[in-house]
Amino acid sequence: MANPAGGRKRKAISLQKKLEILEEVHDNPQEPKISVAKRLGLPYSTLMTIIANSADIRSSTSKAGPLGEKRTRTQEGRFSDLDKALLTWFQQKRAANIPVSGPMLQEQALIFAKKLNVTADFKASAGWVFKFKKRCGITGRSVCGEANSVDEATVEQWKNIDFPRIIKNYDLRDIYNTDETGLFFNLLPSKTLAEKGDPCHGGKQSKQRLTVLLTANADGSDKLRPLVIGKSQKPRCFKGVKSFPTEYAANKKAWMTGALFESQLDKLNNRMRREKRKVLLLLDNCAAHPLALRFSNIELAFFPANCTSHLQPLDLGIIAALKAKYRKMLVQRAVAAFDAGETMPNLHVLQAMQLTGIAWNQVQSDTIAKCFQNAGVVKANDLDASSNEENELEGFEEPGDWAQVCAGLQFEDFVHYDEDLSTCAVQDDDDIVTEILAQDSDGDSDEMDETVKEVPVKFCEALSALEITKRYIMSKVIDGKGMQLVSDYERFMYECSLAEKKQATIDSFFKPK
Repeated sequence: MANPAGGRKRKAISLQKKLEILEEVHDNPQEPKISVAKRLGLPYSTLMTIIANSADIRSSTSKAGPLGEKRTRTQEGRFSDLDKALLTWFQQKRAANIPVSGPMLQEQALIFAKKLNVTADFKASAGWVFKFKKRCGITGRSVCGEANSVDEATVEQWKNIDFPRIIKNYDLRDIYNTDETGLFFNLLPSKTLAEKGDPCHGGKQSKQRLTVLLTANADGSDKLRPLVIGKSQKPRCFKGVKSFPTEYAANKKAWMTGALFESQLDKLNNRMRREKRKVLLLLDNCAAHPLALRFSNIELAFFPANCTSHLQPLDLGIIAALKAKYRKMLVQRAVAAFDAGETMPNLHVLQAMQLTGIAWNQVQSDTIAKCFQNAGVVKANDLDASSNEENELEGFEEPGDWAQVCAGLQFEDFVHYDEDLSTCAVQDDDDIVTEILAQDSDGDSDEMDETVKEVPVKFCEALSALEITKRYIMSKVIDGKGMQLVSDYERFMYECSLAEKKQATIDSFFKPK
């Protein structure tokens, strides 16, 4: 049918097509935009509009998943905070396998509208709910019920039937597992003995907790940077720090939340899109892992309920390997302080992040592949035959000075002390609203970390400390390996110092002092 106005007929472009156009622009940075538009059969103004809205397009496409092939616009409702709150509530209900109907959404929307002080003209009509579901990609799929207890038949069916079907189109490098673990980051063996039998609460220790999100792939070739979740948005120890050893986020309980988890998957999805990879992500059912999430380059596969201790690779030794290495370093620090006649000071959050990053880097790819094998993901004949035999899964070698630090406690018990620590929970309505409003603020009112008051280190002070390190190494090391490491570090320090210096003008040399 011809356009009655005699003009060109407008053609809607799907989000997926817009994403392909952006990739074409990205892959041909030297080609003039007008040439790209002509080659793709687009008006120049349309191409420039797509480029200008690239951030929104990428974000919407990653969440739309299969829906992105048909959707044509990034759409946000009038009440964006209300949308976010209701979607979080819906995702939690889905994670708990609770069916959610339209009337339930309407009723909950009115509750959130009141808490968020939404204007009086909001009615939560059936039409509004329909548009909300469309905006958020919520379909009418039924929710499957899950058993409250696991049996061997469920585990065997997953390993032998369900899982082979899920992974058949993926290489081992494209199969990932992600999970959270709680960490008492200042825990020492003496405190473990004092509070034995109360790992989930830990008295004062509960104030010294973090949550750590770990992600790795099946052949151990890709370990994502850990995400550390603390309680303070702006710890004092972060002052002046520009480069962090891990990622960091915060909320009042130091727990993983649905919004934070979705943000992490957004980052992973964007990376996989840039690398032109489609990956499978294995995860468990918990309140912070919304079942309704959809991404363009990540397929989510959930383990059967209550089976993670049998099926999740991270739970089969990877998390334990990280904690063993972290706590060995803590013990070594405690021994060094004891030898010097001092009391080991508490770590602050930044130091805990540093040790977490070091420990994660030390977890071997062979260990990760072995855990995926024990979970039924990797077959024995798929592993590299040259893998070393160091086994971090059948127990943990005690640090050399373990008896000096603690007698009467097995090191393995020390490693597993906080394995039952809660990392997430179902948020009530007030928690959801608080989180949504916090996302819209700059966080200046967040309380500061009370454990430390850090002062930025001057370059001359760092050099003095390095000289002490040199003298120590020269008194201990026979070969030149240690001195070479210090030399490399010193050169890097000078490079950092030069990069921060500003070019002086000739006038500055003649100003009166």
